[in-house]
Amino acid sequence: MDGFIAELVNWPEYTKVFLAIYALVSPPMILPAFLGLLADWTHEEKIRAATIASITFLIIMIAFTLLGMRLLNSFGITLYGFQVAGGILLMRTGYDMIYRDPGGRDVQGEEKGSLIGITIMPVTIPALAGPGAISAVTVFSGQYESDPLGHQLVIIAVVLLLTVIVFFTYRFAAALDRILNATVMTVMSKIMGIIICAIAAEFILYGIAGHFPQVEII
Repeated sequence: MDGFIAELVNWPEYTKVFLAIYALVSPPMILPAFLGLLADWTHEEKIRAATIASITFLIIMIAFTLLGMRLLNSFGITLYGFQVAGGILLMRTGYDMIYRDPGGRDVQGEEKGSLIGITIMPVTIPALAGPGAISAVTVFSGQYESDPLGHQLVIIAVVLLLTVIVFFTYRFAAALDRILNATVMTVMSKIMGIIICAIAAEFILYGIAGHFPQVEII
């Protein structure tokens, strides 16, 4: 406990940690995925999705705060590989958002998936708890060897604050369906799909650039 209290003395440093992780998570930026993928769900289902996404985000971030690279290394996965895989998943997400019709089917006639499945992947992973956020908590949690547990507890406190922000951001998004009509939501879904595809392309490019630093891709 003394170590935990001592860590709080470094609160300006943890303010920087919070701002850094917030910038990587960027809750406003995940609204396109949430609004686009859940456009055909009810208001109550969107609120449930907000809860699921927040809890999933919290669990993942705490896991990587405590275990970090050991978790990825156990599967032989690098952060760059995770970034490329996340980009591919996001690309598929953006494609679906662009070509799905308002009735919940895409151009090939597939039904919309389960609420939990869509919320966890890809709304939360990798759009929210992506390679950037995961690598950030992994690096930050290992910075202080003198009192690693106390430091990790403060990082977890930062993650808890971010989780609250994420939850209310999603709740705000869920409330939009009572303000905007179906036509506007459909148009927004198409536009947001294009944005998601662009973000996915950046994920893939940065992942490839990380694997091959000698090649100037970006």
